[in-house]
Amino acid sequence: WLRSRLGRSDAAGCGGTGPTEAGGVQLAPDTPASTMFSEVLQADNEVLFRHGLFNAVGNAILLLLLGLLYGVWKLLEDFRSPMLWALLVSLALRDVKVALVRYWTEKLERHTVVGLGITPVVSCWR
Repeated sequence: WLRSRLGRSDAAGCGGTGPTEAGGVQLAPDTPASTMFSEVLQADNEVLFRHGLFNAVGNAILLLLLGLLYGVWKLLEDFRSPMLWALLVSLALRDVKVALVRYWTEKLERHTVVGLGITPVVSCWR
């Protein structure tokens, strides 16, 4: 794909008739050293092209994610304060919730369905 974009054919640089310019003018014939050098250069160009493509795609994805994050931030702007208060209250009342769950779990394990109605009355008498 890269060779076709650079204007090179598959035969160019492989010891065939030699490389030609776009106008069909014959350039100097390939020597074994120049052929080897051009293959190394092509390989380096392909690697550099891939790295550049990966960098461009990575930057595009990063910009897309940053834009998405900004959009969500603006969308939830009105809900930010209530969510922070909910977080603070839930942190403050966590121990109370754990104690209530432990208390009711013990009572429900001991009593049957009939005892479930009696449990609040029994706990008030204690």
